[in-house]
Amino acid sequence: MIRYVLFDFDGTLVDSKDAVVIAFNRIADKYHFKTIKPEELDYINSLSMLDRFLYLKVPLYRLPFLRKEMLAIYQELIMDVPLIPGMAALLDTLRTSGLKVGILSSNDPVIIKGIMELNGIAPPDDIYCSGKLFGKDRVFRKFLREQKLHSDEVLYICDEQRDITACDKAGIQPVWVSWGFEGAGVIQGDAALSMAHTPDELLAVIQQRC
Repeated sequence: MIRYVLFDFDGTLVDSKDAVVIAFNRIADKYHFKTIKPEELDYINSLSMLDRFLYLKVPLYRLPFLRKEMLAIYQELIMDVPLIPGMAALLDTLRTSGLKVGILSSNDPVIIKGIMELNGIAPPDDIYCSGKLFGKDRVFRKFLREQKLHSDEVLYICDEQRDITACDKAGIQPVWVSWGFEGAGVIQGDAALSMAHTPDELLAVIQQRC
């Protein structure tokens, strides 16, 4: 039985695509990477994360060093990062139903709390941040230990293949949402992978699993 619903943040709870593009393009100008043009967004979203970095000519070894700069620019833009329409009501419904709600993200907790406050949303029960683009499975295991939960008591709502892969490693059940950073062509899950195309569909999926 599901007791806890964890959410990814960027692309899943908030529409941060514009902020991420602005932050990336500033860094791209500085380090001479390929910048993202508006007309390329659909194509870029059709690529896996690794293929995106290759397309944008970002050396993979630079990723850990670029994260801090990206987040610093992102923090300047948080007033312009809205929640996905319908997600505030979904969070309220989950809380009133007795489920615990948390966030597990590669973003920074200060940024997450700031955006939620600006959008008038009560903070979640817990915020866990990985500090890395990959390796969320280790954070999932830490979360399970600290919360004294079994993996089958948790759902993770996410928008990227790397999140689904991390869930598989930690034994947690993912639910993929289609409005985030990666299109359906990137997603590789088994036939039982739950998907949602609107917040109402997502709520129905969660309620079916509880």
